[in-house]
Amino acid sequence: MPKIFAPGERYKENYDERDIEQVVKATKKGLSKQQASKKYGIRKATLQFRLSNKFKKTGHGSPPILTQDKKSF
Repeated sequence: MPKIFAPGERYKENYDERDIEQVVKATKKGLSKQQASKKYGIRKATLQFRLSNKFKKTGHGSPPILTQDKKSF
């Protein structure tokens, strides 16, 4: 039975970024998604999202405007 959340509440797992990177590397080396998710304890849906084209890791804020040449005075 699915979990029912209160308004404004969501399910959120906090994974260590290094652990997720290890799982992604393991799947790229040939381990199946299901085996990797069980071995490392990371949900299969999280792994599938990280392997998809939808995931893009970005920094906070807008990108810098100046190039490396203009930064040094």
